[in-house]
Amino acid sequence: MRRDVWRRHWRRWSCALIALLGITACGSAGPGGVAVDALSTDVVFGAGQTPAPVAAAPPILQTNNGPSFAGTGSFNPFIPGSLPTSLGTCPTASPTAFPAEPAGPDVTTQPAQGQYRWVGGGHYDLMVLTTPIQDPLPQYFESVVRHIAPLGTSTPPTQQGSNDFTFDTLMPSFGRSNSGYYDFFWQVKSKPSLGDPEGGLSLTEIDTLNYNGQAATPIFKGKPALLLLPLPASAGPVAPQPPQIGGLPIPLPSAPASSTESVDTTGSGNTMQFTGNVGSPEKVDACGTWLDAWPVDGTLKNGAGSATIHLDVATQLGALVIAMNIDGSFLGTTFHNATTRLGQTTPDPIPASLK
Repeated sequence: MRRDVWRRHWRRWSCALIALLGITACGSAGPGGVAVDALSTDVVFGAGQTPAPVAAAPPILQTNNGPSFAGTGSFNPFIPGSLPTSLGTCPTASPTAFPAEPAGPDVTTQPAQGQYRWVGGGHYDLMVLTTPIQDPLPQYFESVVRHIAPLGTSTPPTQQGSNDFTFDTLMPSFGRSNSGYYDFFWQVKSKPSLGDPEGGLSLTEIDTLNYNGQAATPIFKGKPALLLLPLPASAGPVAPQPPQIGGLPIPLPSAPASSTESVDTTGSGNTMQFTGNVGSPEKVDACGTWLDAWPVDGTLKNGAGSATIHLDVATQLGALVIAMNIDGSFLGTTFHNATTRLGQTTPDPIPASLK
């Protein structure tokens, strides 16, 4: 009797462990015994073994003109490194070449809508039950720029050229247990008034979405929006330009001289404060093409987390963030020297499900 009970418990534990590793197993058990029909896994335990085919997971930002980062293989959140890491190639820009257009102080155009390939590096913590496992960021993944609209309107316009506008970007949400996307909402005030706490490129909202780009759940709505690059751009602290009386600046008492603050109104507890500086324009290698951008470096406190952040903002591309490095905790995920940058300059069409 005890032997039968032990066998039943052994079968439950073994099936749970096998499911954790992403292995299809555990057939039906006959009376008084255990039956294992088949083993099919992405993990290779010896040389010369060929894993059986695995059903594809829901796509992540598939492109119409090439592979998506989940376009081959499958994604199992319990197997570190299960994201494909070699889709295509990324040429290196010539060290003697120069960007075609400088990143000026003003934003005079809007970003080009579409789907862009990005290049990733570094690691992030993937939680398996209660244990963090460092998983590498995929070498390539996709991002979408969409919903460009004049500031204060909700309907995307057909005309281009407004100096004050909003847009949003979809990025894979690395580290979330159910994966999907983060939707970042941006606001650009190109010629703000002095003392405007949102005077420049600001982050207004972050939503989480599922694999299909649906079921948006706001996790951050900032009041005021989180200013990340004051405009017109220049080297110096990230802070609103203070108002003036008689030509003399009046310091803002609500934050340190090099900080911007944004109170989260969603109830998620993701109030943010960014303390940093803008450097002189630098070059970013977009897989063979140099792009000029304003570097922004600092510390981002977000809820209970804190991370060192590096951004590159291309004012000549509509204040588009073309590189983002994170080391530390961001939105509940711990990153370890994670680096991401734009990998193409001409976007692909946006998939219909993500427009």
